Amino acid sequence: MVDALYKLEITLENCHQEVSRTIIVPHDVRLDALHVIIQNVMGWRKIHDFYFCARGIVYGKHNDGDEHFQYAANFCLDQLVNARNKSFHYCYDMGDEWLHRIKVLDFACKDGPAKRLFSCVAGVGACPPEDVGGENGYKEFCIAINNPGSPQYGHNRQWVYEECKYPPSQTWPDGFDLEEADQKLVEFDAWYKKLKRFRIS
Repeated sequence: MVDALYKLEITLENCHQEVSRTIIVPHDVRLDALHVIIQNVMGWRKIHDFYFCARGIVYGKHNDGDEHFQYAANFCLDQLVNARNKSFHYCYDMGDEWLHRIKVLDFACKDGPAKRLFSCVAGVGACPPEDVGGENGYKEFCIAINNPGSPQYGHNRQWVYEECKYPPSQTWPDGFDLEEADQKLVEFDAWYKKLKRFRIS
């Protein structure tokens, strides 16, 4: 049986720069795995907590006593969406509160590379650095990192490239590499298929 593939558009909301990714994933991918996929294609580093929210239900890793909470690992993508409810949210880092809107563009996608379950097919905008200080901090960072005359220019470069260890090739706000993002899903695709075969056997 061929997996039904969904095409998803992931958009970082409330950001002064457009940041989005378009990915293709199986309909039944678990939400904890979808979290890893989003981290990979967006450019986050998996160092903070997360949750999904759909129609008033929160799906996460840690329950803080919310009666509307469910564990992400117990649910799949196709349990959150349908033809009438195509969108839901993903929040990463409860401090900076990076909110992403996820919308299903196609419930029967045929556009992805042959024989792959996961792929990144489009994107725009660099992911903000981790712990940059939310939207306001990111806006100030983008101004300073691109202006050698800024008093914060040297500090920001030292922080992001030396302390945070981002590669020198990474730039903001436009430094998104589609090939690199998709390659991460090539590796995830191979791992996922092996895991699925193991579970079936």
